[in-house]
Amino acid sequence: MNSKTVYSRHRRRRIAEGRWSPWGDLEQVRARVRALEAAGHTRRSIATAAGLADETVQHLMSPKARQVKAFVADAILAADPWSASAGYLPAIGATRRLQALAALGWTIQDAAAHTGLASSTIAEIRRGGHRRVQAPTHRAVVAAYDQLSMRRPLATPGAAVTRGKAARRNWVPPLAWDDDSIDDPAAVPHTVMTKEAS
Repeated sequence: MNSKTVYSRHRRRRIAEGRWSPWGDLEQVRARVRALEAAGHTRRSIATAAGLADETVQHLMSPKARQVKAFVADAILAADPWSASAGYLPAIGATRRLQALAALGWTIQDAAAHTGLASSTIAEIRRGGHRRVQAPTHRAVVAAYDQLSMRRPLATPGAAVTRGKAARRNWVPPLAWDDDSIDDPAAVPHTVMTKEAS
């Protein structure tokens, strides 16, 4: 579907709703892009999530841009890069999940077995060595976290060592995080729940 078709549909829908305006709020759009960038997304991933060309987002963030079409503004404001099927996502959610599993005693090898990822990749993400990860990697970590976060591993020397390392590094268990905020860079763990869970 080309941009002219999208624009026409958007225009007809807004006219029918009595809310038609050809222009959106450029500063609101720029603020949204800056917030997504601060969360680790690239302009390319934002454009992909919005269904727009990379150049469109680049232009809107340049000093030369003076206005933004309403349908472009709506697309960017509604964009959810987390749901993008390809590309890269901020690594913070994967890092927090792997650290939370470590706080329970799940080892790097355990996480690797449940994600299908290499142990070296798990170790690097868990220690915070990546700013972004590929979307499939993020999904694999989320799936393993959903499976393992509500149970403890068998009592083995490896589990005890992993829990000890996590405690020394102040990594918190899954109960310290809300599912809807664990991917938010600005979110902080619930310290009270952390004490209860430890």
